[in-house]
Amino acid sequence: MQEIEDIEFGGSLKLTGPIKFGRIVASGSLKLEGSAEGKELNVSGSASIEGSLKVRDLSVSGSAKIKELESEEVKVSGSLSVDGNIKASMLNVSGSVKVNEKISTKELNISGSLQAKSATGSKLRVSGKAIAEELLFEEVRIGKESIVEATVVGNEVIVEKEAEVERIIGGKVVIEREAEVEYVECEEAIIGREAEVMEVKYTKELKADPSAYIGKSEKISSLSRELPRRNGKETLN
Repeated sequence: MQEIEDIEFGGSLKLTGPIKFGRIVASGSLKLEGSAEGKELNVSGSASIEGSLKVRDLSVSGSAKIKELESEEVKVSGSLSVDGNIKASMLNVSGSVKVNEKISTKELNISGSLQAKSATGSKLRVSGKAIAEELLFEEVRIGKESIVEATVVGNEVIVEKEAEVERIIGGKVVIEREAEVEYVECEEAIIGREAEVMEVKYTKELKADPSAYIGKSEKISSLSRELPRRNGKETLN
């Protein structure tokens, strides 16, 4: 395995893996054929990594395309495309991220846009747009005017004012003023003023403001699927 300490460049650089590196700062064009492992990769230009990348910290303010990614912390203010999976302790998306397969993370924050097959973890916060088949987290907060085209599964799910969500399966689900949700299946639902929910199924309790619109409601004996297990007692603020 080729070992590289620190590289900073503004032109073009081509490397052949496998390589191990300390810190790479790419403000130009980086092409890596093969896999790489390192401490820090900062991309303000463009990067194409045709193998798997294992790195402690990844920051993308330019554009990057990676086959497979494993990292402790990922920050994307530019654009990131991953052919396979992402495994990260924390993923912060203020730009654009597209993942063809799955995301596994402890905490996922989306203020830009994210598209993936699925994502799982402990905490999800959306203040932008997310598209996926399923988002499975212990605690979920979907911020004001956000859009989520996915089935959201969580122990606690909060949908803030004027947000739009396709489907929710949860323990406690709070839908705030003027939010719109197609389908809710939960233990306890609280629906705020002028919120719109096309269908609600609940096992314990349904509380709705008189001004809220509910297309159909039904009390059921059990949820159609299991919820994520809680690892701790901390809740969303």
